[in-house]
Amino acid sequence: MDPSHSADRITRIRPAFSPGSGPRSLHKERHDENKTALVIAFLNSGHACAAGTRLLVPKSRLDAVKRAIVDTIPAFPAGDPADPKTAIGPIVNEKQYERVQSYIRKGIAEGAEVLVGGEGPSARP
Repeated sequence: MDPSHSADRITRIRPAFSPGSGPRSLHKERHDENKTALVIAFLNSGHACAAGTRLLVPKSRLDAVKRAIVDTIPAFPAGDPADPKTAIGPIVNEKQYERVQSYIRKGIAEGAEVLVGGEGPSARP
């Protein structure tokens, strides 16, 4: 391929993310944003337009962000929504629960490191 013609093949793209599905990018110099990015992910049980589905983390900050995850997530206990200590209520139905579990299993199968939680119990006892 002749590089002088490369510009003829460039296509303008715009990633289409539905509200809340976009990643949160952490700046390599802004260490104060770790906890904020994590807390935003749990607003309204993750059903808020600000709740991203993943973090993009500079390699130089990866260990600090992992520690922030381990330190921050316990402040958002899942449980009975009638309990005032509960921050995250149940998943809406069995189909959605299984979908979430499949994402967790897929991530683990692809080499994801589980820092907190992991796969939940079977939806059917």
